[in-house]
Amino acid sequence: MRLLLLELLRLGALALLAAGLSGLLAEPLSRRTGMDHFTGDDRALVAGLSVERCAQLVKLHRGQRTCAGALVEDHFGELVQGGLVAVVAAGVLLVLLRRLAMPPVGRSEELVEAILLTAAALLFAALATTDLPAGVAGLRGLEPGSGRALLHGGVAALFAAGLGAPAVGWWRRLAGA
Repeated sequence: MRLLLLELLRLGALALLAAGLSGLLAEPLSRRTGMDHFTGDDRALVAGLSVERCAQLVKLHRGQRTCAGALVEDHFGELVQGGLVAVVAAGVLLVLLRRLAMPPVGRSEELVEAILLTAAALLFAALATTDLPAGVAGLRGLEPGSGRALLHGGVAALFAAGLGAPAVGWWRRLAGA
């Protein structure tokens, strides 16, 4: 039972790490594609903001002259800063879990490890197959918001491969045992 809980926490930390990485990667890529590519069509939301909120946003983001520009920069900052927080939290959790790690003992625990890794790899692969096509398609015209889908899908594909390889190893080991 402890092994299952630790493995589920580890997979949750990996999911948090993947989400954080996609947010952090938006920062350097936005220099080439622009913030709108990652935040979506936030400029359309300006009509729903109060005059006071627009003034706050413009004051907060001094490099922006319009409420729409300040709103995009605000949302983009949340994406990147949230990514940083997620990466740090996931890193701390993964370090703690590594200290508590217990190697699987016995066939049933090895089976749990193989099943969890396979399930996680399949979930990341499913996310990659839903987000990557939209992200790649949005590259042509740098459609607003498509950069986020591209990053989510790309990071998910890397995590699917990274978890799939050890899962295959566990299944091979179980088949040969």
